[in-house]
Amino acid sequence: MHRLQVAGAEILELDESYLPTGRRLGVAGTPFDLAQPKPISSILTATHPQLTAIGLNQAGVLSGAPPALRLTSPGSQLELCVETDQPCLQLYSGLEPAICPGGALVIEPQGFINAVNELRFPSPWLEPGRRYERSTFYRFGSQ
Repeated sequence: MHRLQVAGAEILELDESYLPTGRRLGVAGTPFDLAQPKPISSILTATHPQLTAIGLNQAGVLSGAPPALRLTSPGSQLELCVETDQPCLQLYSGLEPAICPGGALVIEPQGFINAVNELRFPSPWLEPGRRYERSTFYRFGSQ
């Protein structure tokens, strides 16, 4: 049973079309509170208005010390750590058998989703003459 830990205290609120509204929601006491490792299955079987019909489809706002994400497989002792300077981490489970029979977890470090349409988010525009540099590291190892 894979366990997930994410360094962030907020997620981006989604509307009925799964687009961020511009609001940030605190995760304390919700299935999205991943400050401590939690089985992915416990997230997917939880009840919360922001859980989609296909499971996890959330953007977390990152905060805290690296790594941004730690995914462990206690049975095999394997571990994935993600370190990034991106402000958000999109997680998509794809664990609906009709969509993805084998199960999956997509991990996408990125900027604020829908920032081009949401003035409450930091601007995604890169001005002429400016340079864009971001780093993400995926580290695989054993516990």
